[in-house]
Amino acid sequence: MPDFSNINKNIKEAEWLTVINPSTGKPIDDSRGTVRILLRNPESRESLKSQKDAQTKSLKSVLGGRRGSGGADVEGLVESAAALRVAATVELENVEFEGHSVDSPDDIRRLYDACGWLCLQVDEFLNDRSNFLGN
Repeated sequence: MPDFSNINKNIKEAEWLTVINPSTGKPIDDSRGTVRILLRNPESRESLKSQKDAQTKSLKSVLGGRRGSGGADVEGLVESAAALRVAATVELENVEFEGHSVDSPDDIRRLYDACGWLCLQVDEFLNDRSNFLGN
């Protein structure tokens, strides 16, 4: 019988995503190296707290915040997803946006807001739990 605790021993807190150019299908490189994003495991303590905070905010909005809305709106769902994506981002390597390094959560949010293709890569990576399992 498999012992699930052995699987838990190999779970990584964070892992690197190599960013792929959507036009070429190849990793984005320059003289500094490959563009990578360190993403926090969605099941880590910090990620679960961020998810809870985003869900609480959405629920408050649905239940009492908006008169006449009758439920969740698309903007609220998009905002929740964006907040979770930013919270999962630990570090960016070899990334600039609009001529500046991307360091703060606000910078990361602007990058993600402008680059839908990058959001797709981040979301796919986060949703594939095998990225966070060790050997």
